[in-house]
Amino acid sequence: MLSGVGGKKKVTGREFLRQVRALDLQVRALEDELLTAQQSIDGLSGMRYDKDRVQGGEPPDLADKLTRVMELRRDINAEWDKLIDQRAKARVYIEYLHDYRYIYLLKERYICGNTWLYIAEQMHLDRRWVFRMHNAALDAFDKVYQDIDHLTPPDPCDIIKL
Repeated sequence: MLSGVGGKKKVTGREFLRQVRALDLQVRALEDELLTAQQSIDGLSGMRYDKDRVQGGEPPDLADKLTRVMELRRDINAEWDKLIDQRAKARVYIEYLHDYRYIYLLKERYICGNTWLYIAEQMHLDRRWVFRMHNAALDAFDKVYQDIDHLTPPDPCDIIKL
């Protein structure tokens, strides 16, 4: 890693793309958690007054579950905002590469979140070749990312477009 201003370490291009992918996975995990919480609410049944009441156990507290769902939705929205911003930056930075295959591969993996198998099929390549090309693409992206400050800054309209 390179040292940056104030002793902070500068993030490499590889690390930047890993962070984008990790954020995508984090959002997906939060969405799964939200779905589970919503299903637990859907599974609650109303009180039956035509049956004898049986004592014991704590009834599920609907208010707590609704609060958790609202918290998860708030967290997901905040994470989605971060993810959209990071993907937009990554998209613009990737466009600085000169090899269209590298551009396609990195966009498919880090912006679209596609699997290696899907990318290999789309590129009509064996997965081993995709991995080799991915390493070469990351090397090229690292060079571009290190020089990002010296390149023409992206137009804000480019960052907004996804």
